[in-house]
Amino acid sequence: MKELLEEIIPRTSQVTDYEVVHKFPRIGEKVMVLNARRLVRKLHAEHLILLAIEDITEYRQAQKIIADREEWFRKMADHSPMMIWVANADRKMEFVNEAWLEYRDVLRDEVIGKDWVEEMHADDEKRVRKTLESSFDKKKEFSIQYRIKKGQDYRLLLSKGKPNHSPDGRFIGFIGSCVETPPPNAEG
Repeated sequence: MKELLEEIIPRTSQVTDYEVVHKFPRIGEKVMVLNARRLVRKLHAEHLILLAIEDITEYRQAQKIIADREEWFRKMADHSPMMIWVANADRKMEFVNEAWLEYRDVLRDEVIGKDWVEEMHADDEKRVRKTLESSFDKKKEFSIQYRIKKGQDYRLLLSKGKPNHSPDGRFIGFIGSCVETPPPNAEG
């Protein structure tokens, strides 16, 4: 604050959103935003400083809690052994977790922003596209099996998705998961 009043204000006429963190003896650490403006009263040739101080400690604490929770959730989703994906309202992939990327042996940049219907066995593609497009249009959950190429073979996946809505109830796409399943005639 001393720097603000002695050095910054004299050089500029105003300061906006200058953040100060200070530890007070009785109330602890506080985060404050200062806004200041230099005023000159010509009548008496006085130089005044109009200073507004806003305590944003609780706001910063809330931001940190939200950021920590977001990080926790991302790590949980990313480290889940189940393949997880999120498609947006434009039917483009918005998120895939590490298990999804590892299983398909692709990089995140190769997936994000791409069509939510992945490459699959030619015999499955028409049926899967029809199911997924219908589910998307009707905003109804789905469960479907299809084959994708993994190495030299095709593997059977079970993919499930549910409509995703914003806090205000607006449809924003689908959240889903995939798991490899044994072929119907495989012995367990």
